[in-house]
Amino acid sequence: MKGLLAAFLLVVFLSCSAAAQKTRFGQSLPYAKPGTHYPIQLHVSGVRVRVECDAPEECGKIIRAQAVLNGKRVELSGESWLSRNYYQVPVLPGDYQARLVKDPHPVAGTPFYQEYEILLPDRTVWSCAVTGLFE
Repeated sequence: MKGLLAAFLLVVFLSCSAAAQKTRFGQSLPYAKPGTHYPIQLHVSGVRVRVECDAPEECGKIIRAQAVLNGKRVELSGESWLSRNYYQVPVLPGDYQARLVKDPHPVAGTPFYQEYEILLPDRTVWSCAVTGLFE
């Protein structure tokens, strides 16, 4: 019983710490809403995956992507999903369109924790946040 409670608390803590994104175990990415404009050019140069399992058949993934966004090299973090029968990495190296969804900084400054939606080739949207800067 204690082990189950500890595992549950660990999953809750890790879910909350992943750039405040919602955990979507067993669900696919949402499709872009018609008429939504994605004006920002984004180039992804590298991707890392960290897997967190809630049950033997379903696991959540934290995706970390190194990208050039608005002329700055940044790390983007977000979630995706996988199941036993299907493994999906939403973003791969390449060029994408993006849009700023939320900027927690009222004055221009650091891009940390700015939230973006990235439009993928199949018209799905990957939600992510800036969690790192590079030179």
